[in-house]
Amino acid sequence: MIVANTHIGPWARYPCKPTMPRPSPAMSRMWLLLPATLVLVTYGLARPSFVDDAYISFRYADQLTRGNGLVFNPRKRVEGATNALWTLLLAVPQRLGLSIVASAAVLGLLAMILVALLTVQLARALGLSSRLALTCGAAVALSTQIVAAATIGLETALFGALLLAALLAVHHNSATGVGSTVLGLAATRPEGLVLGLTLVVLVLALADTPLARRAMMCAAGLVAVATVEGIRVLYYGAFLPNSVLAKRDVGYGLLSSLRWHGPDGLLYTARSFGLGGLVLLIVAALGLRAWGRGVRPGWWWGAPPVLLTAVIVTAVMGLSLPIISGGDWMPYARLLTPYLPLVVIVVTLVARDALDNAGGRSAFAVVLAPLLLVGLAPRPDTLRDGGASPLSAARPFDDVGRALQSMHLGDRVVASDVLGRVSFWAPNVLFTDPLGLNEPRVAATHERGSVFGKKNVAVTAGRRPAVFASNFWPGMDGLYRACQAQRQGFVAVVSAELTQARVFLLVEQAWSSRLVDGLRPYFGSVTVERYDQARAGWRAQFPDGQ
Repeated sequence: MIVANTHIGPWARYPCKPTMPRPSPAMSRMWLLLPATLVLVTYGLARPSFVDDAYISFRYADQLTRGNGLVFNPRKRVEGATNALWTLLLAVPQRLGLSIVASAAVLGLLAMILVALLTVQLARALGLSSRLALTCGAAVALSTQIVAAATIGLETALFGALLLAALLAVHHNSATGVGSTVLGLAATRPEGLVLGLTLVVLVLALADTPLARRAMMCAAGLVAVATVEGIRVLYYGAFLPNSVLAKRDVGYGLLSSLRWHGPDGLLYTARSFGLGGLVLLIVAALGLRAWGRGVRPGWWWGAPPVLLTAVIVTAVMGLSLPIISGGDWMPYARLLTPYLPLVVIVVTLVARDALDNAGGRSAFAVVLAPLLLVGLAPRPDTLRDGGASPLSAARPFDDVGRALQSMHLGDRVVASDVLGRVSFWAPNVLFTDPLGLNEPRVAATHERGSVFGKKNVAVTAGRRPAVFASNFWPGMDGLYRACQAQRQGFVAVVSAELTQARVFLLVEQAWSSRLVDGLRPYFGSVTVERYDQARAGWRAQFPDGQ
């Protein structure tokens, strides 16, 4: 008896290929060895240094191991970082007495290797052959941009691995997998909340599994999101990290913010992808357009509809977020890189079927692999505080932090818009960020946000800082005037080495001798000058501010 296909929906007109055969043991070992080896080789070539913001997470982890809780300053619960899960992971080796800096490098590399391996698994789940799936994993592992973004001390690779694992959990109809990965996504980045809820909706709306199974998966995802938000509200008293609010517009509508930040976000995205990456996006977009209109009914044989839809929606959402937020100041496009493996897979699907329809089944070796590698070619990104080794402690703001630690400031605070390194090396010093990352009153100021944050000099001056440290001297003018209005007398602390390293310091006059004594072991001859005199010298050497 012939049974008609009764599947209803837009997917019914696309034929499905039989399940792909299991790879041989040799190919399985290749899946593990080749991407992992290529990641290590690429890391050795890229050798990125940690960005300053990584040390904000390090500071939170350090405070946790000291018994102060997941806070930046003791007794003040403010979520100034956006990667709680990454911070908790870093606290484990710190608690065991291991170097948190070295641990972050190792964990970043391991997460990046996992990203490459999961890229292969996801490509296979979407119906690509073993060789093409391995090509996708190799392209990701050979991308200096992706590997560098994964190893600058932040959560980028961990989030990317969780994203790929969540998509695979959807494919395998695993309620436990969906719940645990959505929990990880929501606890690792703010957009993880949105992505987790999106996956839940897709599972409920599109899955061809029994309703009871779908309900279990959706419930697991919703419980995961509710758990993260519940803990955040109970501990920090807010639904979103304070650092997110600091970079968002307050007092402006959504459309107004999009018009304001959209052009910068588009420019950031274009620069991040480069010419080759934009070619990849165009290829993917054209293929999606043709496939969506049914121009080629045989496109993407063997790609499960729910998984395919989840991959496309996730990639589009991920690539749109920087446009909405106006981009980011950090190198290696860390906002975009977790989604680049999805772009690679989608482009491979489009190119494979286009070549198949053209009769060029073996042409991927000539056309596809170079296209992927060109699209992910290295770009000349450099870090402002970069060096030969990411583990080197010889950084100017590290030494400034050590000097501040030696001042024994007590309850007096240090204001610094270079919050990471300087605060990590001064664990007993209280810090306030003039850009609002750990200051709720500054973050809630009604003004436009930026990729750095926003300012409210009245609030910062009201904290009566004893020291102000910055790498952008024009930003010191407003705070200097506000503190002068409160009868705080500030002077500048300068040396040739400090200026060359773009370390600009103001100190309350009563504390100047302690700061000078703390800095001399690291910066040689250090002197005290009037602010206007020091400012003239800084301006002569750095007309643009840094």
